[in-house]
Amino acid sequence: MMKWPYQWRVEKVGADPEVFFLDAKNQPVSVEGLLGGTKEEPRQMTGLPIGFMIQEDNVAAEYNIPPDEREKDFSNSIIRGLKYVEKQAKKHKLKVSFESAMHFPFEQLATPHAQRLGCEPDFNVWSKELNPAPIPPRTLRTAAGHVHVSWRNPLTESAILFGRAMDLYLGIPSLLVTRQNERRKLYGKAGAVRLKDYGVEYRVLDNYWLPNEKQSAFIFSTCFHIANKLNNMQSFLDEELEFYGDEIQHTINTHDIDGALRLMKHFDVSAFPEGNQHARE
Repeated sequence: MMKWPYQWRVEKVGADPEVFFLDAKNQPVSVEGLLGGTKEEPRQMTGLPIGFMIQEDNVAAEYNIPPDEREKDFSNSIIRGLKYVEKQAKKHKLKVSFESAMHFPFEQLATPHAQRLGCEPDFNVWSKELNPAPIPPRTLRTAAGHVHVSWRNPLTESAILFGRAMDLYLGIPSLLVTRQNERRKLYGKAGAVRLKDYGVEYRVLDNYWLPNEKQSAFIFSTCFHIANKLNNMQSFLDEELEFYGDEIQHTINTHDIDGALRLMKHFDVSAFPEGNQHARE
């Protein structure tokens, strides 16, 4: 059997998560005009190192962390960025929500900015086709926890394989620690990635993991585990992952808990850890 032509040596993991703001009555409030920063020109977070950025992404607050080489640094960066976002919310007598899908009042969606969803289409690693651009419904808006992974000499086919494995090792176990919601009506179905010149941006996960340091550490370490799996188990690439592709997609897209448990048992997929929730002021 020929040696697999790709090698994955993960270098760094980053993230660009999104959260909503709520008022004192737990009603969603658009961040437009509250934070500054745009997709094209995100704003540097005052007092934090270069690479900690914030922006108004539709009605949600999005923040970016610099990609990290170590698990602890990644988890710390997620929390540092989150605390900054929480302070910005507090300035306006608001608070952060980790719901991934919320319905907003009509009057908060009546601007061109609030009608723009996403800045570029994403890609389905299973079909190998672009996903259709989301069409904003009347009131539904979503927030997610995108993960970026870089490795040496990324190629399109290697990124596709890595994205498929992320569905199995992150997307599938995430179903056990989240509730089914409306986000995947817009985007974030199984296999949703953006192919990057450094690797891949995985767009399937909700934002539930942001305040949980154990879960962010799990995401980081799993990216390295995936690389090791891909490098050392050619049959996993050649046969099993492809064979179970339809089942993986159906399980994620329908939030099928029983299906997730079957797949996790078959592939020996680890569950997300519980606890260690970030205590916000």
